[in-house]
Amino acid sequence: LTHFQRNVGKGPAFDIAALNSKNPGTQLLLNAVLGSNPKIPVEVVAKALQADNNVVTQLQSKFK
Repeated sequence: LTHFQRNVGKGPAFDIAALNSKNPGTQLLLNAVLGSNPKIPVEVVAKALQADNNVVTQLQSKFK
């Protein structure tokens, strides 16, 4: 499972996450990251992929 977390507060964050799938299988990473609905914020994807925001925006537009 692809999972992103982002702290939108001003201080440290604490998170507990448990991920499970009753129907395990494969999921293409690009479809999960660039074609997700709702969209993952461009800034988060750009930081994760170490890419420019404009590049991420162009890539996301191809997955509509």
